[in-house]
Amino acid sequence: MGKLSIVKVKLDREVNCYIVSDATSKEAVVIDPGQPAEKIVEQAAGLTIKYILATHGHPGHVGGKDDVKAVTGGETGLHSADAKQFLRSADRYLIDGDELDFGEFKVHVCIRPATHRAAFASSSPTTRSSATRSWRVGSAARCRRPTFAAR
Repeated sequence: MGKLSIVKVKLDREVNCYIVSDATSKEAVVIDPGQPAEKIVEQAAGLTIKYILATHGHPGHVGGKDDVKAVTGGETGLHSADAKQFLRSADRYLIDGDELDFGEFKVHVCIRPATHRAAFASSSPTTRSSATRSWRVGSAARCRRPTFAAR
C-alpha cells in the first residue's frame, strides 16, 4: 500500500499551500501555489511535481503558479470559470470528476457548482480506499466516495 505525505506550506496573505506526494515514487501535487514561490520550491526539493493546482483563482492562491512551474515543470490546472474571472491561464482546465494520477494515488477534482471553486481529494487505486480517509483540500464535502480500478 502506498504512503501519502502531506506538507502544509504557510504563505503570504495567510494562504496555505499543500504539497501532497507519494512517498515511494516521490511524485507530487502542489495545491494553491501562492507567494513566495521559492518557499514552495524549497519544500518540494527531491520531489517530481506532476501537477500544480488551484482551488480558485484569487491571487493569493495562484500568485506563484508560473514560478513554481518554471522550476519544477509541473502541469498547471485551474477551473475554467476561475480562468475567465481572474484572467488566468493553465495547462489544463479542470472539470468536476477529473482524476489526475501521481504515483500510486489519484487526485479527484470536485467542483462546487455555486462558486466553481475546486476541491481536491485523493485515494489509492491499489487499496480502493476512500477519498475522505486520505486528504481533502478546499470544501470537499461534496466529493463522493469513488470506486477505483487499478491503473
